[in-house]
Amino acid sequence: MNRDEVYYVQTPQIFKYKDLQRALGKAHSEEFVGTDESMLVKRLGKKVNIVEGSVFNFKITTKEDVEMFRKLVK
Repeated sequence: MNRDEVYYVQTPQIFKYKDLQRALGKAHSEEFVGTDESMLVKRLGKKVNIVEGSVFNFKITTKEDVEMFRKLVK
């Protein structure tokens, strides 16, 4: 696997509503299952920009996540 072509994607992913709606509709009608919304929008021929994020932007869903958050804000 070429690591230069693999990305760790964070949410939210942002698209124009009409593009996302079209992409989801097309995938549904073609019974195509993508890995995420950007893959579906890209299938429309739309350009998808990648913006650098942060490892500190994480979802807080478990007790361990809460602990990590508390440590970060101290």
